[in-house]
Amino acid sequence: MKIGYDAKRAFWNNTGLGNYSRSVISGMATFHPEHQLTLFSPGINFKSELKYLLENPAINLFDLGNGLIGKAKRVLGFDNGSLDIFHGLSNELPIFNHNSKTKLIVSIHDLLFFRYPEFYPLIDRQIYKLKTIRACKKANLIIAISEQTKQDLIEFLKVPEHKIKVHYQSCHEQFRIKHTESDIAKIKSKYGINKPYIVQVGTLEERKNALITLKAYNCCKSKDDFNIVLVGNRTPYCHELEQYVTDSKLKDKVVFIYKSDFFDFPLSFQGASLSLYPSIFEGFGIPVLEAMTSETPVITTIGGCFQEVGGDAVLYTNPLIFEDLAEKIDLILNNKPVSDDLIKKGKERSLIFEPRKLMNELNQIYKSL
Repeated sequence: MKIGYDAKRAFWNNTGLGNYSRSVISGMATFHPEHQLTLFSPGINFKSELKYLLENPAINLFDLGNGLIGKAKRVLGFDNGSLDIFHGLSNELPIFNHNSKTKLIVSIHDLLFFRYPEFYPLIDRQIYKLKTIRACKKANLIIAISEQTKQDLIEFLKVPEHKIKVHYQSCHEQFRIKHTESDIAKIKSKYGINKPYIVQVGTLEERKNALITLKAYNCCKSKDDFNIVLVGNRTPYCHELEQYVTDSKLKDKVVFIYKSDFFDFPLSFQGASLSLYPSIFEGFGIPVLEAMTSETPVITTIGGCFQEVGGDAVLYTNPLIFEDLAEKIDLILNNKPVSDDLIKKGKERSLIFEPRKLMNELNQIYKSL
């Protein structure tokens, strides 16, 4: 098959949507080299993580152009040649399809802007709604990255169930590489972590609930023995977090990492005694999978997509009650059999999301069209 991808996020986004896009493109190139892949992007970032794939003869690059022209082509549409399938990897498709024989697929990650509009500026919210509604109407098939997202598509957009296929995502292969104690010691030194630590990874915004994490940590019995490390892009919400740390006299215990090399993330998880992810709501919750794959015990939010990912391999908490989170933190940190059991179950659970398995499933989805 000739398969085209909207690769903008793969080249230019270093976090969630970029990671998803790269995992799909690299996964198909690796496990299904029989297909001819074309990556469409407004400008090509040759320094991106995709650079090692660009020498693959099965992959073509189609540069839509830098600046406004490239962005306009991506939104309005472009001549995609004789593609069998065009896959929009991040909630959108071009307005016009120049080849009516090309089947259109769009991956929808979440509908948070419908469910929690208070977390988004009005203009952003309207743009996201417009793009998502339009893409769902145009697509021959919609990929929801979780059952939760599928149900939201049905509830908020009235998308017919038969048009939706749930297909999970994997995490980067780097999380499957076992690193040495020496490597982990270097990372701790690099970021000023001087004790065993608890980690939370994710953009430091209100929805990810880092303030609840800090409040829970502050009342833990174990806090004197562990640092708490918050890894994520800085947002205005960080002022609130930093003020809480100052007011609570936690400056020598809390480590903020606002900028981190991607390849430091696996080490950050593997070096941690515990990973927290008490986010209010997500479409999938990739840090839960990354932690399980890294053989680190996890506490995350009860309900939603989190139980799809974690199953019985993680502990769950009410994300609005910091005392509940604190209790579970102490339970894991002070009870090795509980921690070891979660690590074992997490490792087994992570195999459900193994890349080869997921790419074989995606290949069958493509063939079905």
